[in-house]
Amino acid sequence: MLAIAGALVFLMLAFPPFVVSLPNGASINKGYDFIFSPPKHGVFTASVNVGTLFAQWAAIAILAVVGWVLLKGRVPMPNSSNTSANNSPFGGASTQKPGGGGQTKVLRAGFWKRVAAYLLDYVILFVAIFLFFAIAGLMGIISPDAAESSSTGIGMLAFWLYFALQESGQHQATIGKRTLAIKVVTLAGKAPSFWRATGRHFAKILSGLLLCIGYLMCIFTAKKQCLHDIMADCLVVRDDATEQEIATAIGQLAP
Repeated sequence: MLAIAGALVFLMLAFPPFVVSLPNGASINKGYDFIFSPPKHGVFTASVNVGTLFAQWAAIAILAVVGWVLLKGRVPMPNSSNTSANNSPFGGASTQKPGGGGQTKVLRAGFWKRVAAYLLDYVILFVAIFLFFAIAGLMGIISPDAAESSSTGIGMLAFWLYFALQESGQHQATIGKRTLAIKVVTLAGKAPSFWRATGRHFAKILSGLLLCIGYLMCIFTAKKQCLHDIMADCLVVRDDATEQEIATAIGQLAP
């Protein structure tokens, strides 16, 4: 928690929300030192950059929630035959098979959970990439022109490695997915390989075409898969779903 607090303080000090107007009419973004030790030449005025201030506090709130969830941990939920809809591994409701069959857990992650997880991952990556270029620029490692020309390539590389490495790793989930208690599995209920996770990541390009219809497919498909899930033979499930539960659910969905 101290590390998170320190990172937030650094973020605020490195990118303060103040715009200083100089006597010649120019305006520059400057730090808090201008408030406590103003320059000795000329007259200047300072105003608050509302957009930067909002972005900073939004980042602080999101990072604080992530840190709290990851540090606090979750209490294991009971795994009995009478579990409610909230206890099903994928966040879906439990249904009764026709004819008095046993209770079937619908192993799926909710659409809005997936959306929230992705937005959280996007913010984390955006802040990380922004800090990387800012620190590299302050240290003179990279020039503004080089940063502008390489930002797209570095961003694509960062997104690829962030998603592929974490979703094929021990937790089978990014920080956003771990926060929302969901993970990525193959149809066999196992962790995807790095290259399968890579293929799934780049298949999102196709899911985003035609008004993101590929993403919306998880609302209507039987296994609650987006287009990129189908292409990679993967599922997004609750993080406490077992291989046996996943196999049983998929078997019950088979014609």
